[in-house]
Amino acid sequence: MPKYPKLKQHGIKIHSYYVDNRAETNFREIAETTGGNCAFLDVNDINNGAELLTKMVTEELLRNIGERHGMGDTLVQSYRKDYTYTKPIKK
Repeated sequence: MPKYPKLKQHGIKIHSYYVDNRAETNFREIAETTGGNCAFLDVNDINNGAELLTKMVTEELLRNIGERHGMGDTLVQSYRKDYTYTKPIKK
């Protein structure tokens, strides 16, 4: 039986952001199984932590909204062009 069948059946992507390396394996498995993203979020990085979380959430919202009209990646690229961050998020 596949893992997370109801999530997959309904097309629900889980994007997971772990704050401790011990959680990476489980968080990555959940994200990959459902088609979501997984990344480390350094909550102790006062210079970039909030910025990175904002970027990750915003890009996924834009991608999901745009997918309905076939322009998810276009919206994300436009956002990235207008707002410069230190690290791009890999899809």
